Amino acid sequence: MKKRWQKVMWAGVAVAVVAVAVMVALVLHGLRTMGADDGSPLERVLAHIDRLAGRKPCTTVFTGLSVDEDRQTADVWRIPSAAFDDEVCGSALKGVTVRLHDTDVDQAEPGAA
Repeated sequence: MKKRWQKVMWAGVAVAVVAVAVMVALVLHGLRTMGADDGSPLERVLAHIDRLAGRKPCTTVFTGLSVDEDRQTADVWRIPSAAFDDEVCGSALKGVTVRLHDTDVDQAEPGAA
């Protein structure tokens, strides 16, 4: 009876180890694809710009975005900022064009123009 119990216990341990391994694999796969709606390069770039625009200090720099899906182009309007520009341009993927445009007004002053 004792040996049978040990076999059942070890089988349970083996099942638990496999379950943990599967969960880790799923989490890692999810982290790799996080922020990508359909997995296209344009969608991944747009998701990165969206996350970036919501972070400080970029909230006062980012002012707008225009997307042309046919041409795989993202036009970003912002108050010039080297750090923001580097981050946006660094997110560009092969086949996606990111163009930066200067603006005078940020989101904190919508009626200031």
